[in-house]
Amino acid sequence: MTEPKAALAAAAWAAFDRRAEEVERARPETRPALACRAGCAHCCHSMVSVLPQEAFALAAHIETATPEPEREALKARVIAHAGRTARMGGAARMRARIACPFLDGETALCRVHAARPLTCRGMNSVDESACRAALDDPAAEIAVPTVLAHHRAVQNLYDQIGARLSAAGLPSASLELSGALAIIWSEPDAMARWRAGEDIFAGARAADATDAPIPRF
Repeated sequence: MTEPKAALAAAAWAAFDRRAEEVERARPETRPALACRAGCAHCCHSMVSVLPQEAFALAAHIETATPEPEREALKARVIAHAGRTARMGGAARMRARIACPFLDGETALCRVHAARPLTCRGMNSVDESACRAALDDPAAEIAVPTVLAHHRAVQNLYDQIGARLSAAGLPSASLELSGALAIIWSEPDAMARWRAGEDIFAGARAADATDAPIPRF
């Protein structure tokens, strides 16, 4: 693979943002508007899956965009979160009200919003009250109304990236975000070993979570 470690993910993030803008411009005015806004963080209590390139790109973003001493504190928070939530699916996290380690507890804003993964970019709702209810009562499995075109755009991009990784002979399984970052920060030469084909992320596979992420769309 010849792309710089952040380039493929960054290109996918930009492609999704462009597609999301197109979707919103094309939606009829009679359809419900997106309810998502800054400070609305109900969905930030589920599991976030990423592809390896996204994890490397986010790790690079944190290194360059987060000043000391906040950077080391943020890394420590993510690593602690990975240990607490290992193999824990979205429903279990919601029941325990475990927020994403990148969520600012005071402002309810994402500390890495510019480099948030595709899963986060595609998450959307047209009914904030349904999101709140889904978080308050995960067992009810409340269906949150969404704009499905955003989810389809995310899946299309994941399929494209996964195909490129597979064609290059690289592991392409979806990963749990915090677990993947913890491995990047703790394993020597993580990028080089992954690019050589080593499955260094075996302990962070999203498929190993004990229950499926909810709310269900």
